[in-house]
Order: sequence, then C-alpha cells, then structure tokens
Amino acid sequence: MGDRHAPPISERLDDEHWVWFGRATHESLRIVQSLFSDEGENRDYELLEWQYLGRRHGSYVAIAHSDAGLESSASALYAALPSTVFWGGRTVSAVQSYDSITAKQARGKGLFSRLGKYTYEKLKSEDISLVYGIPNDNINSARQKQLGWSSLDPLPMFIRPIGLRYPRVKIGIRRPRKLSLPVTRDKLVSRIESCPPDLRDLFFRSDLRDRVGVMRDSEFMSWRMRRPGADYVWFESRDASGLLTGFSGCELQIKHGCATGYVMDVIFDRGLPHIADSHIDAMVEHLRKCGADVILAWSIESSQAAEALKRHGFFYFWERARPTHLHLGYRFLDSEASLRRSDLSFSYLDSDTV
Repeated sequence: MGDRHAPPISERLDDEHWVWFGRATHESLRIVQSLFSDEGENRDYELLEWQYLGRRHGSYVAIAHSDAGLESSASALYAALPSTVFWGGRTVSAVQSYDSITAKQARGKGLFSRLGKYTYEKLKSEDISLVYGIPNDNINSARQKQLGWSSLDPLPMFIRPIGLRYPRVKIGIRRPRKLSLPVTRDKLVSRIESCPPDLRDLFFRSDLRDRVGVMRDSEFMSWRMRRPGADYVWFESRDASGLLTGFSGCELQIKHGCATGYVMDVIFDRGLPHIADSHIDAMVEHLRKCGADVILAWSIESSQAAEALKRHGFFYFWERARPTHLHLGYRFLDSEASLRRSDLSFSYLDSDTV
C-alpha cells in the first residue's frame, strides 16, 4: 500500500440512503460500536481502535445512512483492513473484509449488496486488487451470491486434544482452567516479547514465499502482536551466527466451553524442518502446562507447517464437529484471476477474532 489516503466522502447510494466512505476515524468508530451494540454485540472500543486505526494505513469504512444524518441514522457497515499480500514473487495491494452489518430496520432492501458493490468500486479506485476474508455462516452465502466472492472452503483447521482432558470437559468431570506459568526453557527456542526485526528475511527463506498470503514482516507482526486483551506467547530460534531460523506464537483462552489453545503461526526456514518441530514442541508443552484441553491450528494441508503439525499429533478437524463454522473466500477487483487453495499460506494470525 502507498501512503495515499482516501478523503472521507459522502455520496448518494440510492433513493433512501447516503454512504460515508473513507479511512476510519475515532468518530466513525463510535458509529461502528453503536451499530454492533444495537445488534446485541458489545465491541470493546480499545479493540476497535486496534482493528480500525492500529495499522499504519488504518482501515476503510463505508457506512450507509439516511437523510437524517450519519450519526443519527447509520443503517449498514462495510469495513476492510489493508494488507500486503505476497503472490508469485510480487506484492499485491489487498484488503481483508472483516466487519459487515445491516441494522434490523434496513434489512430486506438490498442494502448489503449495494453498499458492498459501492465499497468495491471505491477500493478499486484506490488500486486495491484483492478482497478476501473469513466470513461466518450468516454472511458467507451473501458474499458469494451478491458480491461475487469465490470460495476456498473448507477452512483448514487442525486439532490436537491434550490427553483425555477435552472429552472429560465435555461430559462435565473436568473444569476448564487457565494457569499463568513461566515458559519452559528450550535449548533451541526462546521466548520473546517483541517482533524480530529480521522476520521479513525469514519469511523469504520459508515456504511462505512460494504461497499466496499476507506478508509476515515487522510492520504487520508488530501490529498483530499488540491485540488488546490477548495473552500471546511468542518464540524465536536462531543459529550460532544469530540468524533467525524460526518464529512462532500461541495463546490460551477459555472458549468454546473449554481451555482452548491456539497455534497462532509457525514460520521457519524451509531447509530446516526440525526447527518447526522445536517450536511446536515448545508451544504444545507451554499450553499443556497452562491447562489447555485442546489445541487448534489453521494451516493449508499442503504446507510445511501442516506437515510439522501432523508430526506432533494434530489432525484435520472434521467440519461438523467444529465449535464454529467459518469460511474462506476472496474476490479480485481488477481481473478475472483466481486462487488455488493449495497455494495459500494461512494461520490464526489472519483471524480477526483470536
């Protein structure tokens, strides 16, 4: 992305609505928060600030409203976060579509479709090539049918139960818990508190460079590691010369009725697969000691990371058994190009909810 910012504008959307479009501001965040509150979802303002304003380029926001004005009659929202996607040796300006909502009183009038199409035209004028996202069941079909999205389903989720803890929680003989314990030391893997400055170099030595996904560099990762309310633990490994050979992260949450661990990502030199083993060992051991009943990971099945996860007891999570049903989709705005699922790079770092 360049440093060019679209000035906020307000234009007529249809006979009933205007639309405010531009980069998110504190004023627009209050409206976003109110829209979700009206639907019974309380979004923490600090989290919204991180999502919408925390990146260097902020985020794009389109809000439909009536003649009564933006603040008093907001009817629908479409929000998208700028991302730099690496694909085939080049970078592509993209956005992650992450928040869409239509107020109850405005539903059934095609507002979602009109607002989405309007937003895509504005994004296209900002030289955005690709829109992608992880929609839930409620919005997935509408994005495909009304906004021309293509599906890359199923979402590539892996699971690793910790002994018999998970079934014991499910039948009520174990209580979920989350302990705060120091990280066990490992001779190859060390805990870190901030993003390694040479992460971008590791990205280009990993198998991610030959895949399609968000660039893992210090700009993206420094923002991602600051998510409010998160309790991440991050690791790195270096060789004798100080060269970064691996980076990984995990988190434990009381979620889905149990203590759920998340492998946020594992990035490693493609020629050193044993480094991935060390990182996964460190994360699993830490999560186990802190009380995890089960550990989840997102990883495309053909990736080196997925192979490493399978070596450590992770297996593909049957879709019908998953606690939530999410999807994976995209749309190109400037061409008829298509993506192959097997070419993707993907992890929980791409999630906007963990």
